[in-house]
Amino acid sequence: MRKLLGSYPPAIDYLVSAIFIAMSIALIWSGPQNWSIIPLLVLLAVLFYKKRGKKEFWKLGEKLLFPFIGFNFVVGLIQAWVTGGEASDLWYNGIMLLLSIYFSYYKIAIEPKRIKGEEANK
Repeated sequence: MRKLLGSYPPAIDYLVSAIFIAMSIALIWSGPQNWSIIPLLVLLAVLFYKKRGKKEFWKLGEKLLFPFIGFNFVVGLIQAWVTGGEASDLWYNGIMLLLSIYFSYYKIAIEPKRIKGEEANK
């Protein structure tokens, strides 16, 4: 299965990267309410553009994915709180923020230790 996923031409990576850049520009153009997702879209564009590059860069991008998602939920939580949003908005953004914090911690702290432990057992 892994061979099938890596067998497409690199032009598709560039196309997906261009789509993420276009989405970022469209969000900037649409107004100030959608700015919090732009860093995530730029990160994804850079990751797809550099996908054929070094594996260390790809691993760094995987570690940064959940903090960028968490940033979006922090901004959503603050906006819901300041504008007097509904309780469901606060709960949703709060729970999703906690999940992104947990997965960030898992990717940055727990997973590398688990991989090193498995390599030591071999």
